[in-house]
Amino acid sequence: MSKIFEKISYASTSKEAWDILEKVFKGVVRRVKQMRLQTLRGELEAMKMKNSEDVSSYITRVQTIANQLKRNGETLTDARVVEKIIRSLTDDFENIVCAIEELRNVEEMTIDDLAGSLKAHEQ
Repeated sequence: MSKIFEKISYASTSKEAWDILEKVFKGVVRRVKQMRLQTLRGELEAMKMKNSEDVSSYITRVQTIANQLKRNGETLTDARVVEKIIRSLTDDFENIVCAIEELRNVEEMTIDDLAGSLKAHEQ
């Protein structure tokens, strides 16, 4: 705390102090955000549906990470999330995934559309 105070102790106005603090912490915030994005990207790529997991739970897990990425500035389309989900389902869904890819344009499919198709197959 005293190190921070030393940086602004000679500021003559609160605006000047704020500007100094902003310069000091701007780089730190940017680096932390980049590290957070890298971690989230890794988590998303490594995600796989568990054999004991239902489709809704898995899609929710994927969407949670996708939303965190978006909140941190990542550009992430629904198509990319849909493709991630399709690639990482258990083998039980192989037939329905083939059918979906044959009958529908996956790039235009929403996450909700995919979820509905997969839930219908799961039951």
